[in-house]
Amino acid sequence: MILLISRLAVRLITAALVVYWILLFTGTHLPASAMMDTGVGDKWLHFLGYLGLSFLFGCTVTARYRPRWDTYLWMAVVLLCYGALDELSQKLIPGRHADFFDWVANAKGIAVGLMFQRMALWVYENCAFLEWGWLRADQSNG
Repeated sequence: MILLISRLAVRLITAALVVYWILLFTGTHLPASAMMDTGVGDKWLHFLGYLGLSFLFGCTVTARYRPRWDTYLWMAVVLLCYGALDELSQKLIPGRHADFFDWVANAKGIAVGLMFQRMALWVYENCAFLEWGWLRADQSNG
């Protein structure tokens, strides 16, 4: 395994992903009566929620090894399947229902989140003038 970033950074990113995923799951499975009006449309909440999830998921996966194009493909498939299961499981919650267009918003968020993550990885790898300090893996330790 080639670490692209330090072990501390990998642990922090992984912890952020776990916490975020738990919060997202909890938020998508609240009964309708417990949900508050945010003033933001439902589809935007799905889009933004899955954008964040896919960005953190991408950071966690690509921190461990140098990704290829198929890495992003399988990440998208895993997250799309999770989004579908998440949406279908909402039918079990009082006052909630599954909506195909919510899943489409999830898919759009996944696509944009993975693109943002890929751009962030490119900046991290190619902009040597940026001092990352603790974030960089010490390549001398193998």
